Amino acid sequence: VELGSDECEQCKKMQKVLSELEPMLADTADVVRVDTDVHTDVVSRFRLRLIPTQIIVDGKGQELWRHEGFIPLDELKAEVGKAVAASAAPQGEAK
Repeated sequence: VELGSDECEQCKKMQKVLSELEPMLADTADVVRVDTDVHTDVVSRFRLRLIPTQIIVDGKGQELWRHEGFIPLDELKAEVGKAVAASAAPQGEAK
């Protein structure tokens, strides 16, 4: 989940990163962007301190990872890969 605003310069940079990342994750994960100017309730729901904020959640909605600010494509892709691997590991195995 990427939380940001269409008015924020760093958020606009993140939109470009997400546009590149989304096809890479087509069979693995969903990329969801939420405009905090339109959906103001998400600010308190996700305890946002600044935008853009990226949050990786598992299928049950549990937060696995969070980053505030801009993050380059390679770093974000690596974090998504770690989260997908960790959530796919059978219970009781080291992650």
